Amino acid sequence: MLLSVTAGSHQPGGPLPPPPPPPSSNTGVVGSQGVEPIGGVGNNPLNPNLGAANTNFTRLAPANFSDGIDAPNGQNLPSARVISNLVANQDLNGVEQDDNNGRDMSDWVYAWGQFIDHDIDLTEGGTTPMNIPIPKGDPTFDPTGQGNLSIAFDRSQTAPGTGTSTSNPAQFVNQDSTFIDASTIYGSDAATAAALRTFVGGQLKTSAGNLLPYNTMGLPMQDPTGLDPTTLFAAGDVRANENIELTNITTLFVREHNYQATQLAKQHPTWTDQQLYDGARQIVIGEIQAITYNEWLPALMGRPLAPYQGYNPKVDPSISVEFASAAYRLHTLLDDDIEFLGNNGDELPGMLALPLSADFFQPSIVAQPGEIAGNLKYLASDNAQAVDEKTVDGLRNALFPDAPIISNVEVGASDLIADDIQRGRDEGDPTYNQARVAMGERPVTSFAQITSNTQLQQQLQQLYGNVNNVELFVGLMAEDHLPGSSLGPTEQAVLARQFEALRDGDRFFYLNADPAGLANQLNHTTLSQILERNTDITNLQPDVFYCYTGIQGTVTAPPPSPGARPHPIAGATVQLIQDGQVLQTTKTNAAGAYYFDQVGMGQFTVELLPPLGADSGNAGGLTPLTASVDITKGQAGPADAAIINFTVKPPPAGESGVSPEGGNAGSSDDDTPPPGAPLPGMPSGPAAHPAAVDQVFGGPNGPGGLRRH
Repeated sequence: MLLSVTAGSHQPGGPLPPPPPPPSSNTGVVGSQGVEPIGGVGNNPLNPNLGAANTNFTRLAPANFSDGIDAPNGQNLPSARVISNLVANQDLNGVEQDDNNGRDMSDWVYAWGQFIDHDIDLTEGGTTPMNIPIPKGDPTFDPTGQGNLSIAFDRSQTAPGTGTSTSNPAQFVNQDSTFIDASTIYGSDAATAAALRTFVGGQLKTSAGNLLPYNTMGLPMQDPTGLDPTTLFAAGDVRANENIELTNITTLFVREHNYQATQLAKQHPTWTDQQLYDGARQIVIGEIQAITYNEWLPALMGRPLAPYQGYNPKVDPSISVEFASAAYRLHTLLDDDIEFLGNNGDELPGMLALPLSADFFQPSIVAQPGEIAGNLKYLASDNAQAVDEKTVDGLRNALFPDAPIISNVEVGASDLIADDIQRGRDEGDPTYNQARVAMGERPVTSFAQITSNTQLQQQLQQLYGNVNNVELFVGLMAEDHLPGSSLGPTEQAVLARQFEALRDGDRFFYLNADPAGLANQLNHTTLSQILERNTDITNLQPDVFYCYTGIQGTVTAPPPSPGARPHPIAGATVQLIQDGQVLQTTKTNAAGAYYFDQVGMGQFTVELLPPLGADSGNAGGLTPLTASVDITKGQAGPADAAIINFTVKPPPAGESGVSPEGGNAGSSDDDTPPPGAPLPGMPSGPAAHPAAVDQVFGGPNGPGGLRRH
């Protein structure tokens, strides 16, 4: 199951964790508390199997099977593919729309979300077919109007002993340990963990190029495309080869484990292989937990969770069916391609962007030199799409296009949104309203209470007739967002409850780390630090879960007299150009300021066009003034945007027009704001880097990922 996540709220330039303190001599020592047990058994001393691998999912609401036992629901609803076609299609007249999240969230939000998902849940697939009917004439899957085609879909395997009566409805087994314990790296059982170790120096196995080991040990790595099993990478989770980003992140943390084991060996030369392995594993698990709760979740949800009160053995950390089968399937964040960027944000030579449909089960691409760093840099340099009902074509119409055709009526590719809807029916998900009630919220009584989008209201009415019939996954994606968040209220509630339970019900959560001091070190670890010490990337914003990029400046005339302020020129036309194409056009405001938002990576030219505004005192002819700048990484927020100021001066006597003083990106005129201050009339927010022009362009590569030309 391909699972992703959602973006959350961010105030650009918000507070970041301070730099980590110098490592102490006892860093990584596994104290008396020990380290998370492989597979989770024994985490809870009162109930050793609570949250362990191969235990059942829990439920937030009663099971909603059509017969009350195990029969799927939704028989009286349209096909999941019909719903996907009507609600989730992101194309407009055959052109896919850019559905940017609008909150500066980077692609790391979806990538990290899936990485964590594969750490905490895995449902065993069954063999009972529940295919998704394809509507006759479907433009992608049935263009000839055959009328009897379907998308292959098998039901999840039910837990033994369940699904026998209405008092014992079907339940499902989580094959992963519930806890955030880096099982993606180490596995959820002792045999997998052992197969991935060298048993020398606490190290994990790698292959040439410091990549994951190839699966020569015969682990059951998933692959629906028929590759030679020994060409797949081996890792703790069977889905490690599912997509390039996931493989790369797994590789990153295998490298981090080996780095930490090496550091521990230097600090503790008498330690055994097992001590080094346990110490490095404790650090890596703690890093992943700290990044999840300190960086990713606040971004994802727009606010932190309730304060941590310490371990509570009465909290059940088990993953809920509603979380795994609906709330955590936020695939709408994904773009329709993946890219590979160099350290300065330029396209990596020899590695062109791939369509999303080519992203799956591609170990040979991961093995190309520079691919891992190039892709992880891209995740930090591109904005995720919105959490809404719309999904890119690569997931809706071209998922796993190389999968074999099972029969003459089953198409080879899949529709992930239809799969998500069908999985909710298969596993007896509650309706949207039933879930709201289970979360302590009032049921909605109209489609308008779900979404303010009138077109979507009409579509939901057409599909479901009554608001009480809206399915959980569809309702969660359709919800209006909470203020300052990318999530709706029910979605937010389900995710908050689950991640608080994962934290509060984990005896080995990193804030409880033994020895003392390790928790502080982990609390000051960021993902950008781990990226930079395990790849060739050296040019990242401090918080890679956000990627803000902007260019701003002022257009002024010199002061009319000594000691006066420069004269702002309102109404001047300014263009943003890249590769010869005009990307944005704007006019200066009353303060003479202009602003370009979310411009992306690369080299840009800012051009001031004639005639200038009426406030210039001269609207005659003028050769355009231009200045160029490279944006090579994300910025901290609007106050950290690249600054290009233009100063114009009156023409000499007898001449017409206005002559440039130099199109002077880098001017330090009196109108330049003090370091860190926004330009007049521009968005404001704290900045990690000063915004003053002379400082931004003080060297060949100034702060904020900028390079002046």
